Amino acid sequence: MGQPASRKEIGAFAYSIKSGKVFVVLITSRKGRWILPKGQPERRLSDKKVALLEAYEEAGVKGKIKKSILRQDILLRRRHGDILLKIYPVKLKRLLGDWPESRFRKRILIRADKAVHKVKNKALRNCIKVMSKRVKQAENNLV
Repeated sequence: MGQPASRKEIGAFAYSIKSGKVFVVLITSRKGRWILPKGQPERRLSDKKVALLEAYEEAGVKGKIKKSILRQDILLRRRHGDILLKIYPVKLKRLLGDWPESRFRKRILIRADKAVHKVKNKALRNCIKVMSKRVKQAENNLV
């Protein structure tokens, strides 16, 4: 059995549905790679609130956690210790034109099936596929 992750991060799968297709918000990391919004846990906030905060600060997303969709936990392998990344589904209500990190990051709203080709990290690509399926299933259950 492997070692437990040395640290934890919280992320957001910020999505919308258009014409039956799942769209997801991607942002650039500080190194220019396409990723999901994510950040460190905060003592005074629940993980869900941190996911919403990171989506706002890093991507200008205003949204709501979808409780009917399970979060996705992934392990990111890093040289200096693995990271347990907890990704929460955030239904997009609004994308802001100006947000706290807008000067440092690019942002796109892209179909999930296209997003997997932009993201280099295999675990994040798989996460996008899994979360996209969960979103579609949840949406189909509402119809």
